[in-house]
Amino acid sequence: MPDLLDDLRRYGDAVESAAIDRQPPDYLAVAAPTPRRPRRLALAGVAVALAALAVAVAVARDDQSNDVRVDTPPTPVETQIDTPVSPTSLPTEQLPPLTAATEIAASDASWEPRDPGPLAQRWWPAVVWTGDRMIVWGGAGDATGDAAPELDDGASYDPAADMWTPLPSAPVSARAMPVVAWTGMEMLIWGGGGGNTDWTARADGAAYDPEGQTWRMLPPAPLPAGPLYSGAWTGAELVVVGESADGLLSASYDPVADSWRRLATVAIGSPSPGSLLDVSWAGSRVVVLASLPLGDPTEVVVYDPATEEWSSSSPQGFGSRSVSTAVLHEKVHIASYSQDTDGTAAFDPATGTWTGPVSISVDLSCEGGSRLVAMADDLFATGCGRSGIYDPKSATWQPVASPQVGEPQSAIWTGSELLWWGAGYSESSPLGLWALRP
Repeated sequence: MPDLLDDLRRYGDAVESAAIDRQPPDYLAVAAPTPRRPRRLALAGVAVALAALAVAVAVARDDQSNDVRVDTPPTPVETQIDTPVSPTSLPTEQLPPLTAATEIAASDASWEPRDPGPLAQRWWPAVVWTGDRMIVWGGAGDATGDAAPELDDGASYDPAADMWTPLPSAPVSARAMPVVAWTGMEMLIWGGGGGNTDWTARADGAAYDPEGQTWRMLPPAPLPAGPLYSGAWTGAELVVVGESADGLLSASYDPVADSWRRLATVAIGSPSPGSLLDVSWAGSRVVVLASLPLGDPTEVVVYDPATEEWSSSSPQGFGSRSVSTAVLHEKVHIASYSQDTDGTAAFDPATGTWTGPVSISVDLSCEGGSRLVAMADDLFATGCGRSGIYDPKSATWQPVASPQVGEPQSAIWTGSELLWWGAGYSESSPLGLWALRP
């Protein structure tokens, strides 16, 4: 979707030239994607306030009357960047040389086509698995049109019935790439952005209850609308993290108290304002994969909610162009590629130690469509039309056929099957949903 990416770059150039005294790393000047290789997005920092946030209005109608309730988003709270704190440095670890996974016979498992649903094809939607259904909301429109409008519709999919149910209208504006999490009761969405001519970051959010089929607004967060935020659900809070020229900005939201609290700003080695982060919950700690200039070691920042302490690890010997992560048995597996190798390494945040890296037979350079998905005991990996299953215990790789339809907009493990929902890169490419039982 060239137009959206061009807008993001123009937004980043304008803000960075006014607010940041240095040239960004070369890799932040990302070109618009080719039809087969959508590239990593790079946005600007938080130093300049955005002109205006879209005002969202939710209309809820009482089933027992004709009364209409209008919910207006609350006024955003003022935010202030505190003095960055330095995370505790974990011992520098030199990873062993890359080894190749042992390839075994290809899986004979086949993909079962399912109802693709009522939604138009899209990129970067909010997607969660609730335990019995997949919920999709928002995103940006097709990848080949003259414009890439942000979307504000959604639907839920019940795999047992192979049936989709449209979501009611959300009380927030259309957007792509919001932070999304499932709390066990609600889908939380926050942040993201949109705009066909000028990218506008959002700093508001909402919660959706699939049982009651109702939305509610989230209170204003103590974070500026500038970075592209990512987040993870800890079991009690949604931790949201974004990258600015000052370091990592973060806050946590408690849905029980319906309140936010600001976390410390954390200094990192090479801040890249507005870069897209990868944030995971690994059982007891939040793990943030920070974007770094190509060639630098991967930097991983760890937040412990029990102690509210931050630590960091920068292992030597692992490619820095990381594209996807998945948590398996409380270890964060990071898929990364260099000029000639695609591989994965595992980080244990409880001990600060690494295992791997191991090369796998999949092309991870298709960053927009590459995925690493945790299943029961294995990892499903896909990229550039090749897929397979990696077993970390035996270090074996089993090729798996991919559906003949571009790259997945989402790939989710339900506990018994893998759901692949996606489309190709042209307006004529059909949207499809497939299920794989390994």
